[in-house]
Amino acid sequence: MVTVRVSEHAVERYLERIDGSLTRDEARAALERASGAVEAAIAFGAPIVVMGNGARLCVSRDDRTAADACVTTVLRRLRRGQRPCDGDHAMRD
Repeated sequence: MVTVRVSEHAVERYLERIDGSLTRDEARAALERASGAVEAAIAFGAPIVVMGNGARLCVSRDDRTAADACVTTVLRRLRRGQRPCDGDHAMRD
């Protein structure tokens, strides 16, 4: 089983970009509910997971902790016809 960690930065970005009406604990819980999808993404080497609400989670292997994967940040939902990099910083290796 893969251990998924959610960074404080990801919680802050979820509140800022997706749903500012939540508490920090509620935002963290929403991100943690996506852990099954994050596990699958890590297994396939995918850097992005799209949640049911459209939020895009950036995930990576987490070499600094005991976790196998880390949700590092949250990107805004894409609008219809918008390309993934429009309005967001491109991810770099």
